[in-house]
Amino acid sequence: MTLATIAIVAGAYLLGQFIDTKYDYSCPTMLVTAIDGDTLSEITERYCKGHTLQASWDIAHERGTALIHVGDIIQLGDK
Repeated sequence: MTLATIAIVAGAYLLGQFIDTKYDYSCPTMLVTAIDGDTLSEITERYCKGHTLQASWDIAHERGTALIHVGDIIQLGDK
């Protein structure tokens, strides 16, 4: 392998590592009861760290909807 090929492979590997982690988040494992005015984004911003928009997306995907209502129970936790 040439030095240029090694550099390209190494760069692609490092870029892949960045892409794989840039949407990471951490949420405590807990149940949250939605209150008046809550959105998934507000709940994840309140309780999670990291990419909270990705956390909201994952919760919406798991629930089958992004809509929440007062009294809904939202399950938080790491992906």
